[in-house]
Amino acid sequence: MTKKQTEIKFKETEIGLIPEDWEVKELGEIADVLTGFPFESNKYSFEEGTLVVRGENLSERVFRWDTPKRWPNLSSDLKKYLLEANVVVVSMDGNVGKNKAVVKENNLPLLLAQRVARIKTKKGISQDYINQAILSDLFLRYCEQIRTGTTISHISKTQIEKFKVPLPPLPEQRAIAKILSDLDAKIEHNQQMNKTLEAIGQAIFKRWFIDFEFPNEEGKPYKSSGGEMVYNEELGKEIPKGWKVGMLKDILNNVKIPLNVGDGLKDRVYVPIDLLSIKKIGLDSYLPYTEAKSSLIAFEKNDILVGAMRIYFHRVCLSPFAGITRTTTFVLRAKNENFLAYSLFVLNQDSTIDYANSHSNGSTMPYAVWDGSLSDMRIVIPDETTLKKFNNLLRPILNKIRDTIFEQITLSSIRDALLPKLMSGKIRVPIDKVKT
Repeated sequence: MTKKQTEIKFKETEIGLIPEDWEVKELGEIADVLTGFPFESNKYSFEEGTLVVRGENLSERVFRWDTPKRWPNLSSDLKKYLLEANVVVVSMDGNVGKNKAVVKENNLPLLLAQRVARIKTKKGISQDYINQAILSDLFLRYCEQIRTGTTISHISKTQIEKFKVPLPPLPEQRAIAKILSDLDAKIEHNQQMNKTLEAIGQAIFKRWFIDFEFPNEEGKPYKSSGGEMVYNEELGKEIPKGWKVGMLKDILNNVKIPLNVGDGLKDRVYVPIDLLSIKKIGLDSYLPYTEAKSSLIAFEKNDILVGAMRIYFHRVCLSPFAGITRTTTFVLRAKNENFLAYSLFVLNQDSTIDYANSHSNGSTMPYAVWDGSLSDMRIVIPDETTLKKFNNLLRPILNKIRDTIFEQITLSSIRDALLPKLMSGKIRVPIDKVKT
């Protein structure tokens, strides 16, 4: 049984007060730190599509891709760089201390690249506990103190190994990790649920507007039930009778309402382009309005935000609130309420992103162009009845995806508030009541 809070005695250490029965250990004493191989070296060659963990592939707690690809004939000298699930990896360049994530089964197989460190605990140490320590602000603050470099900050393997970790007995390590991991699991469950809902929406969109198997008046699939199709010369294919061919600008407005920096923005939150989710229509995070500095434009709830700079990153998100972004993002608004679900899925198609990318301006930092370019992309525009049915069917799904951010922010706030208190012993875990 863990001691009562009132009976806890603390001792002073180099990292502050911790319970008397805890230790302080350098990370190198309790974990193996492995840095990756020189991926850019001519010594190694890989098929296109090979995935490695590089610093730019990491953001806070997540990887920036969906489905890894496998590669054949991995040379024996590279096998030690194959990652396994549940180890934590951190970037050693750029946003050091901030760009880090725990490897999940669905991320595998992955190779560890140069300037990224993998941290794997030694026997008798909880991997989950160390993962939480690395993901915490404890590690971030440490990196901010010791990193070097001006243009691009960086840290070394040796510096990572010298990170001091508050270390309770193993049962308490596991209990602390269990509480924090349960919160992480709920956050991840919400993300997976959104992914499933989005896949359902995409499947319905394809069924209705690509295969033309939307329900007819009798509820049967239109095309395969003999629904009348009419050849359209502009598209070079048949479309349902009563539908027409138009352009994106026929269903969407590009809204460019300028905003000035100051307290006039206090009822809004800030979503710069790098916070727009990649290949997910739900937003994950936002910043306070005070972070918004220049080239600002407004967006409202249910506007569609599309990252125009380097549009190939595929940032298409439905806004859950009124906010602020920068002119590097298109703020697109459905001209009619019934156009919202349809226009969102049209914009989210790979073919739309490819079209916008191929018509972008610039090579080093390409920008998509709306007027006279993406706005003029040819699309099929269904009849009003079908659009309304689709919107009514998909809006509950879209609203759930859109509004998940609020629960995620709450859960993340609880986790981030608990973590330093648990890892300093200010809150002790009743080990016998936590199933690990």
